[in-house]
Amino acid sequence: MLRKALLLSTLPLFFTQPVLADVFNFEDFKDWDLQFNNTARYDPYTVDGNRANSPFPDDGSQWYDEFDSSAARQFSPYEKMSAQFTGVVNGSRYRSRDYDFAPERANLFYENGAGSVPYRVEGGDYFANLSYRTEQQSLKGAQIELQPESSLFTDQSVMFFSGVSNPSWRRIGDAVDNSTGASWVAQNNELGRLGFNAVYNYRNGAPPMGGGVILNKAQQVVESVAWNKDIKWGSERLDLEGELAHLDGDINTSVNSKDVSGEGYFVQFNGRSTEVKPLSYHFRFEDYGKDFRPAHAQITPDRQAVEGQVGWRFDNGINLRGRAHHYADGFHTKANVQDTGLFGATVQGPLLGEIAPDVSGRVDVYRQDVIDQLGTINFMLQSASVDASKPINDVWSINGNVVYQNRDDWAASNRDFNMYQWGGGATYSFNMDEWNGSV
Repeated sequence: MLRKALLLSTLPLFFTQPVLADVFNFEDFKDWDLQFNNTARYDPYTVDGNRANSPFPDDGSQWYDEFDSSAARQFSPYEKMSAQFTGVVNGSRYRSRDYDFAPERANLFYENGAGSVPYRVEGGDYFANLSYRTEQQSLKGAQIELQPESSLFTDQSVMFFSGVSNPSWRRIGDAVDNSTGASWVAQNNELGRLGFNAVYNYRNGAPPMGGGVILNKAQQVVESVAWNKDIKWGSERLDLEGELAHLDGDINTSVNSKDVSGEGYFVQFNGRSTEVKPLSYHFRFEDYGKDFRPAHAQITPDRQAVEGQVGWRFDNGINLRGRAHHYADGFHTKANVQDTGLFGATVQGPLLGEIAPDVSGRVDVYRQDVIDQLGTINFMLQSASVDASKPINDVWSINGNVVYQNRDDWAASNRDFNMYQWGGGATYSFNMDEWNGSV
């Protein structure tokens, strides 16, 4: 099989004010930052031999013309506005599922912090960013955030949003996955930062995140309360964070699950010592029930996870960090719990010290053990890697790396291995007039 492809033209076109002077009166837009970028591409494909083995099953002419336009204006230090619109005129099976004209991203943003109630509003494509246990998803819709004054809190924010999760504007009605929610966040010196989130999700024929049965007319409500505070405890400085979330409604599993409920718990703290200043540490605990499956959360259901890290910074700039993790999947189902344990250490910085202070390196070692109750999974993986780099002069630098991995599998044959990998390279940095780059 032989695949032949020829790129005939790639034409980036940057339209500036002189080019578009006949279209727009730029005196009206002199305070705006306007940008337009266009790329046209044409590829002819031919396939010789067995077409079924070709990574390019569609031959012939494949072309598209894509554009990216944006506008922004800063009215004052407290007021700004921006817009973006991207799309493609498509005739290629490899560029997009949609042929002809297909809008890909449209966004309008406005912020005004000078009024009695500061606010920002956003429409089109935006990211609904509440928490990892409630809503983390790109949506097509609108959201508004208000920041009213309060006598109890130094700062507070109230946000409302609604939108549909679909990557294509043209296919926005193919499957319904709508989310509507609200979030309140406030802080003061005594309580720290406190937040409440609530999300209602309705799905009808939408593929679930992470797999499962496609539900029709599925509804769920996810609510959470979160807290975060920096505290002093003797000589220790701690950043504490936690969230408790609850779900009621319909979830996607291997079978249809209607009218269920589930909880998710999250606790984390990062710390450092003011007396033993090189010392830092981290702890994290998560527990998610088997039925805690929010439509757009970034968590693993039916899992309990614990992790810890301890770091030490030496006077010569070397950082040492040890880590330990344990994950139990199927923890609440109890049918066949899979345990994953990992411990390791990383050293990075000027590893050779005064012998070669300009050599920067990183050494990482770890061991991972994975086993389930039925014995269908039972293996151990050990890994060690070394990376180093050194500048030769103002323009040249060299780098190298070595990796070793060993796997012993006691549940399945032909899965043991020893792997060695090494590599190296050189980098040349150049400056030619207004061009900067490296090779």
